[in-house]
Amino acid sequence: MHAYARALRLGGHSVCIASGGGEYAEQLVADGFEHHEIHGLAIPDRSLRSISGCIRKITSLMRNEAIDVVNSFNFHAGFYAALADIPQRRTHVNTVLGTGREWTNRIFPGRVIAVSKDVKRRLIEANVPERKISVVYNATLDDNFFAPLPKRSHNDGSPGKPVNLVGIAMFTGNKGHEYIIPMVSALVKEHGLDVTLTLVGDGDSRAHCERMARDLGVGDRVTFTGALTNVIGPLDAADIMVHLPRFETFGIVLAEAMARGLPVVSTRVGGIPEVVVEAKTAVLVDDREDTEKLAEALSRLIKDPDYRHLLGYNGHEEARKRFHIETLQRDILATYAES
Repeated sequence: MHAYARALRLGGHSVCIASGGGEYAEQLVADGFEHHEIHGLAIPDRSLRSISGCIRKITSLMRNEAIDVVNSFNFHAGFYAALADIPQRRTHVNTVLGTGREWTNRIFPGRVIAVSKDVKRRLIEANVPERKISVVYNATLDDNFFAPLPKRSHNDGSPGKPVNLVGIAMFTGNKGHEYIIPMVSALVKEHGLDVTLTLVGDGDSRAHCERMARDLGVGDRVTFTGALTNVIGPLDAADIMVHLPRFETFGIVLAEAMARGLPVVSTRVGGIPEVVVEAKTAVLVDDREDTEKLAEALSRLIKDPDYRHLLGYNGHEEARKRFHIETLQRDILATYAES
């Protein structure tokens, strides 16, 4: 939502945002966006009693702000907005992140944006008419991500020449931290490589992962930064991005890593193969539990800095072409025009 708002503002459009409030709303306001907190939009506040009041407030907002296009980011909000605009006077679009319940978009009155071709496929499988669906990648990267790249080391993982891995994800138990940390232990103890790992993010499973690093004897090699609003620093300090989710509808962190010239090691799931270019910007494995394949992929990149730099350079160029925020602006506006 924040990226869409920035992209539209970049094109000279006026944007106001309605949500259930919270910390994220504070970030929007800090970035200069007009924000309206509406009770009933946040998940904890949803109830039968809140529906009518929520719809009335959305109706008032659309009228007072002279809204032309309503872009919702889940079916719940989109359905309320559609009910608040009967008869349909405005263009309605719902962006689907692909986190379940795709079938609800069958009855959504407007156009549907899928954030990847994989999400589009699942929408079609849920009997959402293909003619309603547009694919718009989360091309959210601004010029900061395309600033001059850092001069990276030619370290090869031999003693005293460490190679730094980085992972960026919430600690939800689904993003693969529980596989990355043991892999670091194996690379150090079984393959004799000098490797460090920086994990950016926070969440319920962080404490478990911190214990895991200590128990495996690599607590001194794994740094937990917590959640960061700016990830360019950790990306620029790293040599390889590692991301091993159980599932991923898109994977914006991979686009960010590519933009900063990092090669990627990840899993062939969801929308990830659409973000990276296998063998050109990334090495993909079918199964994150296949420790042999993972070790093989990482070992080659660790030992061969020229190969790392080649994939990183390719990734930087690919990200510039496909994931700059101006691309998002173009694709959003094209979708609105089709609606």
